[in-house]
Amino acid sequence: MSVTRDEILNLFQEIALQSKETDRKLQKTALQQKKTDRQVWEANKALGRQCNRLGEFVEERMRPGVG
Repeated sequence: MSVTRDEILNLFQEIALQSKETDRKLQKTALQQKKTDRQVWEANKALGRQCNRLGEFVEERMRPGVG
């Protein structure tokens, strides 16, 4: 079985299209990853604030003559 020149060209064209689609998907994934990273950073920051508030509350309650 021999492969014709046109079949080879068609394969290359198909590979080129698939490569473009892969690049598009990678860019989309990168954008989603940035969004996720930002959300995680914001959640960590909010959690840190809450932990600080809890710590301040406990410290205040542990002072002599309070509570």
